[in-house]
Amino acid sequence: MSGFVMFFSVIAGAVVLFAGSGLRRFLLPIGTVVTFVLATILIMLVCRAPEPAWHFPEVLRYAGDATMPLTVGALIAAALSALSVRFVPKFASICTDVLFGALSSYAGISVLPPHAPLITIASMLGIGIAFALWHLFDATRYLIITSSMVGSIAIALLFTRFYYLPMWVCILIAILLTLTGISTQTHRRDKRSDAHPNEHPEEHE
Repeated sequence: MSGFVMFFSVIAGAVVLFAGSGLRRFLLPIGTVVTFVLATILIMLVCRAPEPAWHFPEVLRYAGDATMPLTVGALIAAALSALSVRFVPKFASICTDVLFGALSSYAGISVLPPHAPLITIASMLGIGIAFALWHLFDATRYLIITSSMVGSIAIALLFTRFYYLPMWVCILIAILLTLTGISTQTHRRDKRSDAHPNEHPEEHE
């Protein structure tokens, strides 16, 4: 990764980290496409495994010889998700929340020792539904926390890959940045609420 790409990627991650909830009109469509693409790639990799393999290090082994199918699948997923955002935005939003929650739980489960596939699927489905309900009943806080998570993970991964840092450093950076992003965005939201006490905070995001 070149320093040029690293610099602008970190800038983009920082924008999502510290101002994600205020850019919902731009980030939600992009997030939908990215989430659908990642979910499609993961499903394809799991299906390609000769035996049930839900632990990420095991699944990743089957990516090397599947470049073309994964590319085609990702392009189809991107096109379908973009169309869903355009024509059925509510449905696209719910699907994105469920998939984002499922992918987040999968990332956490993959850090732990391998589990039975049924436990993994149940955890992904349960957390995915919880994310969708969370977005439905508390959209502002949901966007603050999820955008902070996405921005912090992106920055942590960039630094880890660029400087060849160990994974525990990546996790530590992601946790610290997530807490910083949540604190910053929450403070900004509270200031706007105080300045406009008779209006809903989401109107100013």
